Amino acid sequence: MLIALQWLFSFSSKKSDTFDDIVTADVALLYYSGSYFYKTMKKERIREDEVIQSVRMDGNLSMDEVQVVILESIGELSIIPKSNHSKEDTIINIKNRS
Repeated sequence: MLIALQWLFSFSSKKSDTFDDIVTADVALLYYSGSYFYKTMKKERIREDEVIQSVRMDGNLSMDEVQVVILESIGELSIIPKSNHSKEDTIINIKNRS
């Protein structure tokens, strides 16, 4: 039953952009360069302490070490540390980026 439902959702997502938009979550920017996006965090039901916990679990000791935190479409948080490089090509397609 589960395999059939998975196949049905996958097939429908490939055939219909509208269906894909309904069942697939967009990536969301939660933190960028020292600023939290509280409106987005509220919409996605993510608290600030959850972001901090994920950053800590990623091995960072401070939010000062973090450039970006993104909620991925699969529900995981991606933590991108600050670096000497100014490239940001992996966050270009995030809708709520200022």
